[in-house]
Amino acid sequence: MVDTTLIGYIYAIIASLFFAFYIIPKKLTRQKPIHYSFFMGTGFLFGSIVIYVVSFFVINHPETFTNKFLFLSILAGILRAIGSIFLLTSIDKIGLARSNQWKNLQGPIGIILSLILLSEFIETNALFAVFAGITIFISALFLNIKHESEKKIEPKGIRLAILSAIMFGIITVLNKFVTDHSGIYAQLVVWSLFTFATISVYILSKNKLRNELLLTTKKDMALGFTGGLLYALAGFFMLQSYSHIPASISFTIIQLNALWVIAIWIIYFKEIDYKKNRWRILGGILFAAIGILLLFYAKK
Repeated sequence: MVDTTLIGYIYAIIASLFFAFYIIPKKLTRQKPIHYSFFMGTGFLFGSIVIYVVSFFVINHPETFTNKFLFLSILAGILRAIGSIFLLTSIDKIGLARSNQWKNLQGPIGIILSLILLSEFIETNALFAVFAGITIFISALFLNIKHESEKKIEPKGIRLAILSAIMFGIITVLNKFVTDHSGIYAQLVVWSLFTFATISVYILSKNKLRNELLLTTKKDMALGFTGGLLYALAGFFMLQSYSHIPASISFTIIQLNALWVIAIWIIYFKEIDYKKNRWRILGGILFAAIGILLLFYAKK
């Protein structure tokens, strides 16, 4: 029998890949971040519903929506939508690299909150978990390579990115708690539903955004929708990982998505010069490897 801890690690690594892949469609479209979020939210909800329906044919006792802890997934969905809007607005103000630099604080924040609020310090070596989280955060800092076209620093952009990091860290705790007390499939549907609903309400409340949404091309709709499907898979594998290992460990592994993003930008988009940024990239890989090594000692 395969060790459940190992299964949790594998799910987390797969989730980190999908958290990198879902960014690709955004790169291929020029639509406003808020409009992209709407179509991505649509794909996220659709993908979650498909995963839930498939679970009926796989699980002998399918999950229901009557579990009282699912109300926390409502909060997770609202926070996810608001956090995404904050992050995308931050990217517009200070650029992708600087915004991601502050957003990546979600790793240490999620780890510390999980250790304290979920009492994961009981089954986890907290010191190793925190050090692993900090190390992978440092790796992400190395890998946040600034483009020459990046925008100037605006304090508001930094504040918004930090707020998004805090929200994403809180969502981690909510996801893990609901996974332990309710399950995965129904949670995914409720989480995606209220992410989509929150973004929809925001757009509908703004006449300009609502009118611009109607002008979106089919190509841009498809790209946003595809991004949402990929995010649904990322969320699914993340929750599967949470069902096997502590969130403080899983969420740390998932932060490796920064490494995969850099690989995609170098190999596919060819927007990052490896030779010019060789030492930063190698430094990021080194700290990521150290972080993973520390995680082997984090699980008691």
